[in-house]
Amino acid sequence: MTKVWFAISWILDQFPKWLPVNRETYLDRLALRYDREGEPSQLADVDIFVSIVDPPKETPLGTANTVVSILAVDYSG
Repeated sequence: MTKVWFAISWILDQFPKWLPVNRETYLDRLALRYDREGEPSQLADVDIFVSIVDPPKETPLGTANTVVSILAVDYSG
C-alpha cells in the first residue's frame, strides 16, 4: 500500500514539471485599470522585492502565496 501511495504522489508531483506555467505582468493593463486621468494612482507607492534563493525548493505556489500575503497588508497606515 505504501508503494502505491508513493507512486501516486510521485505522479502528482510530476504534473507541474510536465506543464510549467509562465506568468507575465502586463504593465499597460495595470495602468489602464488603476491609473485614471485626473486622479491619483490607486497602486501602492511601496516596492517589495521577493527573493527566490533556491527555485527547485521554493515552489511557484509558495512564492505566489508570499506575494499574495504581501499584497494583503494595508500600507495606508
